[in-house]
Amino acid sequence: MTEPEGLIPELRAWNDGGGVNLLSWLNSVAQSDVAIGYAELFWPRFVVFERYVLRRDFSLENLRGWETAPDINRRDIEWFVNCLDVGSLFFRGFTGEFAEGADHDLLDQRVLYIRDVLKATYTAKLKLDFPDRAFEVVMIEDEDEIAMTFCQV
Repeated sequence: MTEPEGLIPELRAWNDGGGVNLLSWLNSVAQSDVAIGYAELFWPRFVVFERYVLRRDFSLENLRGWETAPDINRRDIEWFVNCLDVGSLFFRGFTGEFAEGADHDLLDQRVLYIRDVLKATYTAKLKLDFPDRAFEVVMIEDEDEIAMTFCQV
């Protein structure tokens, strides 16, 4: 896994070029409301709903839609309903990330790093919350998406 400091080149520019570490940088830029959102993302709450284990924010309409698909089982339904499109969470034009000259390789590396951290936290949290169940946490990467999901095995 890439070192997180390498994914934020701006850290080197702080302190008149002397740079700062991640926690010092956060001390200057962190917002409590945004941190609450990230807390939910990185330490999610899960629910048991009927025969499924799902993220607490699941859509009942989406779940019921998958249940009507032909030749689909519980594991597949969980896989689809729990899918989190990590790329869409962080590629937002209003942040300037799509500005002309943006380093798209760096942006991809950041999203992949976040996805890898999410895999580790979801794996740990599922094991903590459901010690009697086994789960598979899957990372997805193709030309169209960077995502992750989980399901009971």
